[in-house]
Amino acid sequence: MTSWEKKPVTIGKDCWIGMGVCILPGVTIGDRVIIGAGSVVVKDIPSDVIAVGNPCRPMKTRSGEKIKPDNPQK
Repeated sequence: MTSWEKKPVTIGKDCWIGMGVCILPGVTIGDRVIIGAGSVVVKDIPSDVIAVGNPCRPMKTRSGEKIKPDNPQK
């Protein structure tokens, strides 16, 4: 049987985390981040973004600029 990972989660200042969000061990969420409800955060999220989804990905900056996806679907 495998054991659970025990790593700290770091959440920056002035963050909004929606209802039902799952944040995995070892993840760092930057300052002024909004995480959409029901998202699953598996990787670090940079500061000043709006992030949503499963897995959670930054979609836009807080100023409204769209962010280019890591792996665009073809």
